Amino acid sequence: MRPLCLSFKALPPEAVRADLQARLAPFGWGASQPNGFDVLRWHQSLSTPVEVRAGLRERLLRAGDRIDATAFTLVFDRLSGAATREGNIHWTLRARRTPGEFDALVSEVRRQLRQEGVNEPHGHTAHITISYKAPHALTTRAIPPVAWPIDEVLLVEAGGPHPGYDILARWSLRPHPQGALW
Repeated sequence: MRPLCLSFKALPPEAVRADLQARLAPFGWGASQPNGFDVLRWHQSLSTPVEVRAGLRERLLRAGDRIDATAFTLVFDRLSGAATREGNIHWTLRARRTPGEFDALVSEVRRQLRQEGVNEPHGHTAHITISYKAPHALTTRAIPPVAWPIDEVLLVEAGGPHPGYDILARWSLRPHPQGALW
């Protein structure tokens, strides 16, 4: 059994997941893909998972309460698949461009974690891993764009006996000053 871990993430809504799945079908990826990552676990990481220990949940909740960032939209338009150092092949959806608000949110999460004494070793890129053990590598391929408006940050727990995420808390991001981006 995997240890319980906590992290900050954004989870795509059902409509975005369905649009992405439809875009992936021509490449042989499907809901029954044996090496696919369960679509309910597709996410955008905003922090590195940290194994649960005494007082961690409370510290992350305090950090989440202080997050101050602006909503934005990621537009996924590419699929790539490459081997890792460990020999697995990851298939990954990539965003056309990374809005400054995304980078600002990742920096804000790191800053709030540091204030709570939680080490966040690196930043994060705009992507969704859809398979950690894909059947073959892929050259980068274009897919019809799918927009994912991100307007909240979630604190999730993963691990243990079930494969999904338990949402422990959610915080809304400030509306974008230019209004709806999607």
